[in-house]
Amino acid sequence: MPSMTALEFGDVVLVRFPFTDQSAKRQRPGVPRATRAPTRRWRAPASRSTWRDRPSRSPFGSTSPIDRPGLDGSRQTAKHWRMSRASNFPRPPEIRIAPLTPARWADLEIVFGDGRGACGHCWCMYWRMPRRDFEASIGAGTRRLFRARVEAGPPPGLLAYRGGAPVGWVQVGPRADVPGWNGARRLTAPTAEAPADDPRVWGISCFVTKAGYRRQGIATALLAGAVDWTRQNGARVLDACPVDASASRPPISLYHGLASTFRRAGFREVARRRPDRPLMRLELSD
Repeated sequence: MPSMTALEFGDVVLVRFPFTDQSAKRQRPGVPRATRAPTRRWRAPASRSTWRDRPSRSPFGSTSPIDRPGLDGSRQTAKHWRMSRASNFPRPPEIRIAPLTPARWADLEIVFGDGRGACGHCWCMYWRMPRRDFEASIGAGTRRLFRARVEAGPPPGLLAYRGGAPVGWVQVGPRADVPGWNGARRLTAPTAEAPADDPRVWGISCFVTKAGYRRQGIATALLAGAVDWTRQNGARVLDACPVDASASRPPISLYHGLASTFRRAGFREVARRRPDRPLMRLELSD
């Protein structure tokens, strides 16, 4: 305890304590004050809302309830709320499938892209003529030849419409109609039990989906329509050689179709001449 000094003034005694630096007393020896960490004071945590009180991140809105009673007193959960909201949204128009006839030629041109002829000005003639002749006439020549094929009939494939607008195309018909698809060295070569010269053996050789309508079920609807069209025309076998894609590919490489789509439609694999290209088949009748 510090010493004190007493001063006597008659009957009054004053006691004076010496000045003491309190900060120096609290300072730890050997540690400069500037290097000491600041003292942290405890504070009561602010009130936080729980996940049940927060709004949903649902694309249908930011005020959907999360597993709690609705404002109307019903025990409406977020799932039921989203379902009720989704049922009130307008659904996309149904996809309609129709055969390619001369009257629908303009619709095919829209799907193929304003004169581009789909894949590299092919106009679906690549499998229909020898390679040398195809390369000599590619562009305006292949367009003229395919239009003549459509005029002659029967329809060489089907068109898909959504809301009245043409959005897709599939080439489907007897194997004999696309001789280049049947080459012995081709991945699409026929098997012994389903020869190409059998008029009841059909094949799907290509798909086209108009830009802006991809990943909307157009190819799936075209495949279903192709199966129905093949049955109506008395075919017994429908072949295809789609892509067994395990990674994302550009749309131009998927004109053969996706193997997963064909599997869902009931096709089975009958041969595989390359790891990513199975030959798949749907048995329609005996």
